Formats: sequence, structure tokens, C-alpha cells
Amino acid sequence: MNEPLRGGISEMRIVTYPRKGLSPLANPYSSLLYRHMRACEADVEEISFRNILRGKCDVFHVQWPDYYLNRQFLTAVIGSPLFLLLVLWMRLKGTKVVWTAHNLQSHNRLHPFIESRFWHLFARMLNGYITLTSSSMDAALREFPELKRIPGFVIPHGHYRGVYPVTQTRDQARRILGLSVTAKVILFFGAIARYKNVPKLIEAFRQMQHQDETILLVAGNPGSGEDREAVVRASASDSRVHLALERIPNDSVQAYFLSADLVALPFTEITNSGSAILALSLDRPVLVPARGSLPELQHNVGLEWVRTYSGDISSDELSAALAWSLLPRPRTTPLEQLEWESIGEATYRAFETVLRQ
Repeated sequence: MNEPLRGGISEMRIVTYPRKGLSPLANPYSSLLYRHMRACEADVEEISFRNILRGKCDVFHVQWPDYYLNRQFLTAVIGSPLFLLLVLWMRLKGTKVVWTAHNLQSHNRLHPFIESRFWHLFARMLNGYITLTSSSMDAALREFPELKRIPGFVIPHGHYRGVYPVTQTRDQARRILGLSVTAKVILFFGAIARYKNVPKLIEAFRQMQHQDETILLVAGNPGSGEDREAVVRASASDSRVHLALERIPNDSVQAYFLSADLVALPFTEITNSGSAILALSLDRPVLVPARGSLPELQHNVGLEWVRTYSGDISSDELSAALAWSLLPRPRTTPLEQLEWESIGEATYRAFETVLRQ
């Protein structure tokens, strides 16, 4: 049993933002985190009118404050100030506001005028913050000096091992997707947006030398019609580029990763990458830029699992990475530092520290 919190409360009440974070159909990060926090006697609820208006909760946990910044202009110009008013309301009720900084800006930066004002106002309202790596904390403090006045914590992104079913062999997975069992397969997996740099990956792949029986598999839902068109145009109906431009159901995820020899994620901008951790959770080596937290991820899991490059993705780098991916390595990625039990407890203890401020 945990020691009572302030005012004799023995169970920490947490309200989460944005909605759907507790659903297994959403990003598994949130549902896994809160499941393990509940094991520490936390009462976790999604944001709703009911818990906004009723009595004070202990912690308002914000994960993606840029939700409205990624929407159309009218939604952004109304929704972003309303969100800041919500944060202010929580503060006035005596609730502590804690941000997990997955990103330090919206990915697409659709509304730079709104965004330039939004983030610093938000940072001033916080009681604490969490970053997923030490390098992310350094970047957050450079970007938002306001954070220096409040407690900060480094708590890693947990793995996804066991979240998605793994019931197929490599050959079975390839037959399901209609791929040759003898081909070399490079995979891009994840939502497709400009910063993911997928058209450039396709271009680099098509320029590779000695491409006999080499396939690029692109799987993920484009964020816009423009993103879709850019990917389709870059592939130019090349039969070696296989496109699955849709949201991949959870029970189909294994087929894509088990088919792959290499997972290539050529981001132009990145703070943290759930896609890289997903690939490693399914024991697939990854090629990523030396940006954001990715060099730290390489340090944590090893050079044989994470390969980094500088600059933009090129055909030479992709060729070298594919050859690297075929080298012998252990069957499973060492992910002991990313266990959810310790992550859930560390997050709970971080909230306790903020509550005692």
C-alpha cells in the first residue's frame, strides 16, 4: 500500500488528455502506461465534461497538447485557446498539470502564428514534465526555458513486446502479403506525414544498385491527400515498391514486420519514435537518422539493432544498411530498460513528487 498523498488521499486520481488514450485501439503507449500505473493504486480517467466540472483530481496528465494544432485552421484557432483555458481551469481547481513531452512542436506546423504563442503559454502553466530520454530533456529545456523552474523526469518509452500477436513464421508472413520468400525486404511502417520523408526513402530505394529481388514495403495511413499523392508519385508504379496506404489492423501488424529484413524510418525531424521501438519489440533491426532520441536508443539496445546516419537518406546508406541487417545477431532485442512495470512505477513516483511541491 502506498503512503497517503496530500490531504490523506491514498489513491492518486489522474485525468488524461487527449481522449482515447486508455483504449487498446489507440496508441498502445498510453493504455500500457496507465495499466501499470493502476497497479500502483492510481485511479485513471480520460478527460470528460464530468471530471472537468466535478471535484478536484490530483494530476492532469497531458501527452499530446498539440492535438488541435494538427487540425484545420478554424479548429486550431478555436481549439488551442480552449485547451489552454482547460489547463488554467485545472490549475485553479488545485490540480497539478504534468506534460509528457513526446514532441516539442507539432509535426506539420500547419499554423505557425498560433503555434509560436501556444507552446510557451502552455509551458508556463505546468507543474512538472516528463521526457523519454536525457537528450529529449536537454532539447526541451533549450526550447522552453520556462521548464527550469519545475521538476523534470526522464522516464523511457516502454516496449511493445507482447502487444501485437506473433503467430506467423517469416515465410508465412510473406505469403500473406504476396512477397517472395527469397527477396530482401525493407519496410517503412507508420502514419505517413511530411516529416516521415517517405517519398525520399522511395527515391533512395529506386536508385540503389544491384536491386535483384529487393522490395520496399510502405505500410501506413497518409495524413492527407497530399501525403498520399507524394508517395504514389514517388513509387511511379515500380513493381518493387509495394504500397499499403491504410491503417494496418493490429492483428496484421506482425505480417509486415516479420516479412522485413530491415525497418527504415528516414525522419527529417524527430524527438522520439514509437515506430522504432515497435520494430525493435518485434526483433527487427532499424535504420534511423542520428536525430532526437534515436542515438540514445542505439546506445541502450546496441549497435547491432539500431543503425544511424547523418544528413538525408541516400541509396548508398540504404544499401549498406540492408547488408548490415542481414548479418547474424541475437534472436531478440535487449529491451530490459523498457519494461512497463518499472516505467509505470517511475511515472507514479514522478507524479507524487510533483504533488508534494
